[in-house]
Amino acid sequence: MQLAAFEVFVLLSIEEINAYANASSVYYKYDIIAGAVGFSLAIISFELFFRK
Repeated sequence: MQLAAFEVFVLLSIEEINAYANASSVYYKYDIIAGAVGFSLAIISFELFFRK
């Protein structure tokens, strides 16, 4: 679970910096930060609610 969530975060961050087909030449650091927060919250909630 953690590895898959981290892989998605990395892929989305790479896509944000190097946009597919040069769709945008600007990346937003807040999108990357939001991805990291979402990744962290997903791991924390999984650990709290599904692992006992």
